[in-house]
Amino acid sequence: AEALVGLAPAIALLLSDSDPYVRQLVMEVLGKLPAGALVALEPPIAQRLSDSDLDVRQSSVAVLGKLPAEALAAQAPAIAQRLDHWDWSVRQSAVEVLGKLPAEALAALVPAISQRLNDSDLDVRQSAVVVLGKLPAGALVAQAPAIVQRLEDEDWSVSRSTVDVLGKLPADDLVAQAPAIAQRLEHEYAYVRQSAVEVLG
Repeated sequence: AEALVGLAPAIALLLSDSDPYVRQLVMEVLGKLPAGALVALEPPIAQRLSDSDLDVRQSSVAVLGKLPAEALAAQAPAIAQRLDHWDWSVRQSAVEVLGKLPAEALAALVPAISQRLNDSDLDVRQSAVVVLGKLPAGALVAQAPAIVQRLEDEDWSVSRSTVDVLGKLPADDLVAQAPAIAQRLEHEYAYVRQSAVEVLG
């Protein structure tokens, strides 16, 4: 690891290589660096958010997600722009990385993340539900009306994640959502029924 840290600046120069496979490989190697060492390489990694290659763009989001909290917060606006990316895997990576932000920084991006609750891809929707579930109680209560709609998601895993997140609501607010959660007691998948029982219990 120490040897990699010393060589990292030279390796990072290849983020500008003409071959996308080389750039992708460099991103994978840089992703193995300790968080502190990544900070110095933050600018060239962030530039790859706009790479012409899909895999490199996704990897740049993931590697930036390994930055220390303060550095990650500084990159959050650029990462948030990938929430509207045409490829679902980039959108999902962006949601998950933004979910690593400190609560205050995350709160500022809640409107953009909340829009992903209606994403066309089930993995993105599930990631959005899970990330919103990390919000402090007050902010979570404000998002509950949007989150509760995912109880009826066509994918059972999204529905189950929604039940689990609603279970984090303060008692009075959970009571308000109880009827909707109770409908999941008759869900065709046992995992969803199980989560509903645990939350309502």
